[in-house]
Amino acid sequence: MKILSRLFAAVGGIVLLACGTTACVAVEEAATPAEIVVPAEEAATPAATIVPAEPPPPPAVDIWTAAAEGDLEQLEAHKRAGTNLDELQLDTGVTPLMIAIIVGQQEAAEWLLGNGADANVEMRDGGNALHGAAFVGNADAAELLMRHGVDVNAVNSQSDTVGDILALDWGTTEYISDMLQLGLMQDQVEAGRGRIRALLGGGAGEGGGAGDILGAVSFGDAASVRALLGGGADANATGPDGTPLIMIAASAGHADVVAVLVEAGANVDEPSLASGATALHAAAVFGRAEAAKALLDGGADATVLTNDGATAAQLLELDWATTEYIAEMVAAEVEQEALMAGRKKIADMLNAR
Repeated sequence: MKILSRLFAAVGGIVLLACGTTACVAVEEAATPAEIVVPAEEAATPAATIVPAEPPPPPAVDIWTAAAEGDLEQLEAHKRAGTNLDELQLDTGVTPLMIAIIVGQQEAAEWLLGNGADANVEMRDGGNALHGAAFVGNADAAELLMRHGVDVNAVNSQSDTVGDILALDWGTTEYISDMLQLGLMQDQVEAGRGRIRALLGGGAGEGGGAGDILGAVSFGDAASVRALLGGGADANATGPDGTPLIMIAASAGHADVVAVLVEAGANVDEPSLASGATALHAAAVFGRAEAAKALLDGGADATVLTNDGATAAQLLELDWATTEYIAEMVAAEVEQEALMAGRKKIADMLNAR
């Protein structure tokens, strides 16, 4: 209505008069068309310029620490602040992704890759994150990196491939681990490296010898054991003290590993150099019923004697104190009630044959 009233004022007043039955129009003022001036306040305001909001400041916890601690909330805060997710840490020369992988923060690694971190960023030494996964034996991280297109053929500044890192001996690995305070465990590292080698499709690859399969057997990683055997590893290999792999698996109760070794042609009655005991003797001592079944199904001879002249059945009668002492000597985890129950099952198997 305000617009209409101003328009009327500009062109003169128009009055409609009723004259009986005849309508007549009187023009009070014949207005000369005049320039219409729009008040300043009515002038169109130019469109406002949108200024992007300043990103929030980065959190106090740096992005490498957040990755090392698996702190997803802090990583989110860094993303909002515009922090470069692939930035190399000044003193270590590695990315947040590499740190997450080395210390085993899988969720942080997944978050970083899912939010734009590059799996192929070169570290200061020229390697990529897969080199780090190979060093610590982090197979889950290696699989994650491969899903995100990591270059499996990358080499570092020393011309080391991922395969070279997988073949690194434990002495060197332990030295570096101690220097970096990583606290790596040999069996876990070697088992993980075996899995990575299998993921890469190289089987045993360049360094897939007894050390790799020993780690996989000790860790109970049947899939890696199968892959390593398929790549040429020896099912009849022994540990450094001459203990057959199948005996190591039976002692730990890794029945699925025992079955894989049997399938690959391992000698189920191979004696240990130290005691002359076989895998079935070990299963009897520690009450590993499922392992004993896998051995017996694979043709294990229950009449074989140890160097002391004991059969597997006789070792089922060992008292708890002696058993516990042996377990401590070989670092076997045992629980008395479960052990006794396992021995009873083994006795029933032996009696049934």
